[in-house]
Parts: sequence; structure tokens; C-alpha cells
Amino acid sequence: NAAKVLVKDNIKLDLVFIDADHSYEAVKTDIESWWPLLKDESIMSGHDYCKEGVSWPGVHKAVHERFSTPSFLEHIWAVKKINNIEFSNQVF
Repeated sequence: NAAKVLVKDNIKLDLVFIDADHSYEAVKTDIESWWPLLKDESIMSGHDYCKEGVSWPGVHKAVHERFSTPSFLEHIWAVKKINNIEFSNQVF
């Protein structure tokens, strides 16, 4: 996938927005693949998220396993990467 190409070329990103396959496995893989490519003080975000986990359970499970309390607003989740740690209360 594209993340592998960017890792190979040592490219770092300011923003990653995930909105593809909504299965748990796919979202988990996307998060794991793209997180190392983010610069410090950058944002990872994604679409099709609900706080209760009812509408997109795979997205909810993968996001909460990796980021315990992401920020969210109107079906979008987000975390900010600071010193390789996620912070959600500073995004929205």
C-alpha cells in the first residue's frame, strides 16, 4: 500500500485521514501502517465513527484499542501525535 512506499522513502506527514474499508481488521491495519509516518504535532483522523460504536463497530473497536479516548465530531475521530503519544483533547 501507499504507506509502505512512504516509509521506504522516509517521508513524514502532517495529516492522515482514514476512510476506506470499515472492518475492524482494515482500520487497525491502517492505523498501524500510517501512525509511524506522522510527524510530531500532526493529526490522524478518520471518518464513519460514532462514540457509542453502534453504526460502525469495526471502526469504533480499532480506534479505541489504539487511542483510548479520541476526539470526535460529527462522525469523525481524531488524535494529535505529540512525542509519539496520542492526545485527543487538543484536536477539536
